[in-house]
Amino acid sequence: MTSVIPTRFCVLASGSNGNCTLVEHGEQRLLIDIGIGPRVLTRRLGEIGLNVSDLSHVLLTHEHGDHIRGLDALLARQPKLTIHCGPGTAKFLGESTVGHIEIVRPDRDMAVGPMQISTFAVSHDAASPLGFRIETPAATLAYATDLGTYDDAVLRHLDGADALILEANHDATMLRNGPYASFLKTRIAGPKGHLSNDQSMALLAQVLHSRLRHVIFAHRSAVNNSDEAIDKSLETSGLASESFTWQVASRRGPLPPVTLDATPHGPPSDDGPAPNGNDERPENGATSLPQEIQTMLPFPTNLAW
Repeated sequence: MTSVIPTRFCVLASGSNGNCTLVEHGEQRLLIDIGIGPRVLTRRLGEIGLNVSDLSHVLLTHEHGDHIRGLDALLARQPKLTIHCGPGTAKFLGESTVGHIEIVRPDRDMAVGPMQISTFAVSHDAASPLGFRIETPAATLAYATDLGTYDDAVLRHLDGADALILEANHDATMLRNGPYASFLKTRIAGPKGHLSNDQSMALLAQVLHSRLRHVIFAHRSAVNNSDEAIDKSLETSGLASESFTWQVASRRGPLPPVTLDATPHGPPSDDGPAPNGNDERPENGATSLPQEIQTMLPFPTNLAW
């Protein structure tokens, strides 16, 4: 019997100060977003035994700074990269990306070695924001962050995944009573903003199935959310008793890598501990919206959403 090579993924960073996730199958290694700088990326890849030179592809969800700010520096160190993004996103990328971009569109499939990747549109205030479904011979990983609402197409792409990286950005009450300006609260809670904890749980309940083994809640606000609030939403929704394990992605460091093999049922195999949540402290400066950003930007790209 031929053994199937496992798939490994690791959320290297998640939050408004930088988003980056590694997906690996065999010799193919790609990033979803590159919102962290070269030193941080090199260090965090090194912690899981990889180098920048091991990377071959980058999938970009959209053009906001916390998703692309490390792209130029990465290209300088790994000039063989191929960048996959929507047509609107491509217009915001620097000159260094010329010759590296492959345009992708929603509901179109592409292949990166043995990885079959489906893209789908998400609702966010960006030019052409995308989510991704990555299928390998071992497992399926679905990725959906930075979306204010969802439709049947999103549900269809998340359904049947073995692992899910899903936004749980804010607690609605904490956002409503928090320090942000009214216009920003409206934006975050709106249909082109970010999913609340309760919205995330409602989405999860619709795609829950017996093979789902691991859920990572991502893009958590340091100001308007907490691990305890996410835990409460899970309990209230009745999902906490389900068989999948879950974690909250951190803005302060990578989560332990998760290895998914071809086993159709049962818990995932982790390269490290899989606690339900992280002991994460708010970062310095993650407080109220700076007045100069309120007055200068049409929408902020570097806040602690």
